[in-house]
Amino acid sequence: MFLQNVRDGSRTSCIENVEQRFSDRRLRYRQTLQKDLRSSFRSEYLAVLVQKPKKRVSNTIKIGHVVLIGSDSRGRIDLPLVVIAELITEKTNRCDW
Repeated sequence: MFLQNVRDGSRTSCIENVEQRFSDRRLRYRQTLQKDLRSSFRSEYLAVLVQKPKKRVSNTIKIGHVVLIGSDSRGRIDLPLVVIAELITEKTNRCDW
């Protein structure tokens, strides 16, 4: 008289709905967290790796500089080192190299 049958189907579907909503929220949270961490890594840590020279490097050749003489077909280890003894300039006072 006081005992009633428990309807398992309705309770399990309710529990499954709650679990599904919780897992969906958790998945969205983890995806957002992963995206935020990736963007902060790119902006902070990779920016540190960019090397910026403190002063502008001059590419002008002067007498007394040591340079490598060769072509692109040879490796750097095979190129001879030469000390600049004389510069031949153009009319514009610019050295071609």
